[in-house]
Amino acid sequence: MGLFDVFRVSQIKKENERLKSLMTPELQQIDMQLSKLDCLNIEVQSVERKVNQLESQKQKLYIDIKQAKSKLVEINDEVLMQEFGLYKPKYAFSNSDHYKERLDITRQSQKEPVSYTHLTLPTICSV
Repeated sequence: MGLFDVFRVSQIKKENERLKSLMTPELQQIDMQLSKLDCLNIEVQSVERKVNQLESQKQKLYIDIKQAKSKLVEINDEVLMQEFGLYKPKYAFSNSDHYKERLDITRQSQKEPVSYTHLTLPTICSV
């Protein structure tokens, strides 16, 4: 098709229809089957793309599951250790008495500013 054939689209369509009418019924049937085959090939390509996308998504999900399982094993190990009384302390206290003493000191230091009697009170200004 040449560059100027774009302007002769209707003429080319008429010629195409004329040539199709000259075809024998067997050739027309083959032409229809070829058209159907082209459509099916397009569908197959679309399905293959979808399958590839799903395979990729499946691989990502397997990786996520594997990571989640490893985290679950770590958490189960921690729970098991805590059930036996073995755990990682979050604070640097050797026993609960030291923790209680430090907690009392902290609470007292938080109460002190509130209990001061020499706090300045807001002055009421009159205009």
